[in-house]
Amino acid sequence: MQRVFVVMSAPHENRYSHHAKRSLTQGHFFARQHGHGIVDTDHLLVGIIRTEGSLGWRVLDDLELQADSVEIAVHALRERLDDSGEERLPFTEDLRSALVMALSESQALGSHYVGTEHFLLGLVRSGSSPLKQVLSQLEVSGEQIRGRVKRLVQQGISEITINSMRSMGRLSELGKRVLNAAGQVAHDYGQETITPHHVLLVLTQERRSVARHLLAEGNCDVDLLRESIADLPVHSFDAAAHLDTILDRALDRAEALGSHYTGTEHILLAMTLDPRSRRLLEAYDIDVNWLQQRLYQELRR
Repeated sequence: MQRVFVVMSAPHENRYSHHAKRSLTQGHFFARQHGHGIVDTDHLLVGIIRTEGSLGWRVLDDLELQADSVEIAVHALRERLDDSGEERLPFTEDLRSALVMALSESQALGSHYVGTEHFLLGLVRSGSSPLKQVLSQLEVSGEQIRGRVKRLVQQGISEITINSMRSMGRLSELGKRVLNAAGQVAHDYGQETITPHHVLLVLTQERRSVARHLLAEGNCDVDLLRESIADLPVHSFDAAAHLDTILDRALDRAEALGSHYTGTEHILLAMTLDPRSRRLLEAYDIDVNWLQQRLYQELRR
């Protein structure tokens, strides 16, 4: 019988790239959707190949694997075990072990984060039975995966994390201050995941930020925002991945606009460009199109 270890968060989650967090979310969703009752190493493989654009997805794509073929292989291995519809399924010991090994692989490669490429290395190194069976059916070896990951890493390709954003020279001091303050806000509410909600609240309070003045001018409902934050879960892979996606887009916008730094206005602009973040802003009575236009005016001065 497969033993399981119930966890409320993955090991060292704060070091995961947004792609890594998204792949865990996708793997969990797949397991829950199909009533498997647990999240195992083969589910994480599904999560990685569903996370298009990640380094792990690129490795699997190079091996000519498709999401459909991986999912079919996992379906063939498992049967529906649970119809309870639990919101949070437990991780197996095999998966937890693979995540710990992913951290070890990241450290050995000198990386400052854990990404989907490290997840693949951890999965292969764990040698778990479900993963071995799926890879065998797909006619892909662990050596092939490891070799392709190592080549990508040697090319200097990496995934962005919130912690790496904090330490990057291109992030303005005010931007770093906002991210650090968002972490403190999360802590004050007893939450361990920094989310776009926390960042938005800090942006409404940071007196030196252009973003604060625009949010005030746009009549952001701060009281409702605080109420929403109080109801957030302690952990959320999905929300953390969403925030990292916003920060990634903020970097891109700053570069596209010819800025030598990424500031709070770029972070808020990134939120107006992301469909999910737009809905979040609209929930607090912000006219997103107006806000986006005003931000572009400020950034092009």
